[in-house]
Amino acid sequence: PTPVPRGLPADPEALFARLEISARQRHQPATAARLLAFERARGFALPPSYAAWARVFGPGELGGYVRIHVPTARRTGPDLVRLGELFDSVDVRAAFVEELGPGKRAFLERVIPFADTCGGDLFVWDPARTTAAGEYGIYALPHDMRVPRVVAFRGTFADFVRRVCLDARFFRRLFGGPFDVKLEFVCT
Repeated sequence: PTPVPRGLPADPEALFARLEISARQRHQPATAARLLAFERARGFALPPSYAAWARVFGPGELGGYVRIHVPTARRTGPDLVRLGELFDSVDVRAAFVEELGPGKRAFLERVIPFADTCGGDLFVWDPARTTAAGEYGIYALPHDMRVPRVVAFRGTFADFVRRVCLDARFFRRLFGGPFDVKLEFVCT
């Protein structure tokens, strides 16, 4: 696995304390009740490291590029329910099937999006790839499909935050060229 940049902690509260936090007036962590309601409505258990993170951070943008969606009561901002509805209703899945080929249809029908970027990239969980700890496989679906691909990421959601959202090396490999991230979280 990629080393953790600058020794960032896995614990959400310790990480929150280390990052620059913008728009604190909009900070709204997810409640345990809201997360449970989402799980019951979707018939889908959220990964434990994601749920722990959502209870501290809430929805927002990490590193200046990745928007993490969390079940909220708001009508604006990154919301896990709305991201899933968008993935289904605008035929985003169908577009990815067309780009990636019919061999990826089953994969694309079962994945659940949880994050996106301002560049149109999606990050999804694959519940068919579940660890003993209840974490799911994480995959990037890059918007730039000049070379159609699904990029697998090994690790928990906490690892994803530290090694993808807050580490430019992942995006440099994915897109090539220079890429910088900020050690900040913007509450949305």
